[in-house]
Amino acid sequence: MADFIEEDRVRDGPMDQEILTMVVEALRHQGFPNATHESIFGDPDHRAAAVDLLKDCRPMPVVLSLIDALHSH
Repeated sequence: MADFIEEDRVRDGPMDQEILTMVVEALRHQGFPNATHESIFGDPDHRAAAVDLLKDCRPMPVVLSLIDALHSH
C-alpha cells in the first residue's frame, strides 16, 4: 500500500467507503488519472473499470476452501 497517499484514505469509516477510496486510487494509477468517487458512479468508463477491479477482489478458490476448512473444525 505504499502507492496510496495516506491522508487520502478514509479512517474509521464505513468499509464500503474505504474500499471505494482504494478503488479510486487504484484507477488513478491505472490509466484513469481523473477518477473520483463521483466519476465511478457517473462516468461509464470509470464505472466499468471500478467494477472490474472489484470483481478481481473476489476471494480466490483456495481462500474459500480455507474458510470452509476453518468452519468445519
